[in-house]
Amino acid sequence: MKRPLGICSLGLASVTLIIALALWVTDIRLFSPDAQVGRYLAIFILACGNLLVLILNGIYWWRYGAAPWFRNLVVIQGLLALGSVIPVARQISDNLVQSHVAAKMDRVDKAIQADDVQQFKKTREACGKSCASNDSLNWELHVAAKYDALQVATELVRMSAKVDDSINDLRRIM
Repeated sequence: MKRPLGICSLGLASVTLIIALALWVTDIRLFSPDAQVGRYLAIFILACGNLLVLILNGIYWWRYGAAPWFRNLVVIQGLLALGSVIPVARQISDNLVQSHVAAKMDRVDKAIQADDVQQFKKTREACGKSCASNDSLNWELHVAAKYDALQVATELVRMSAKVDDSINDLRRIM
């Protein structure tokens, strides 16, 4: 079992490296106009391959012991695996925060649609800094106009919202 485990680990590392290098060099676009997709895929394959080889090396170390050079190799592999997990965790965290803000802004939008001033104030206050800028007031005034929410529009004007032609995303709500 000792020899096949080592061969499997080395073979997986080699195949992963060859596939990743091929993707990096050819920069395949794969159903996307983004020119970097091949490189992103190569980095992802390298990270996954490194993680699998790390697991195999850990099993080898656990079952058969390890020479000092092999322990150093596994530690370096572990650091590389940790380094490849950090950006993924950061992206997941950013997406969670962004979806939380989007949910709050959606509640504000629904309060505008319902033309309920009290609910609008409550949801806008709960939204916090995401809804606190003057540009958001102007945007919300455009949304209120779209939904014919006269009471909310009146409140927004009281809050110093202005009809602003510089809002470029007006087509998004219309």
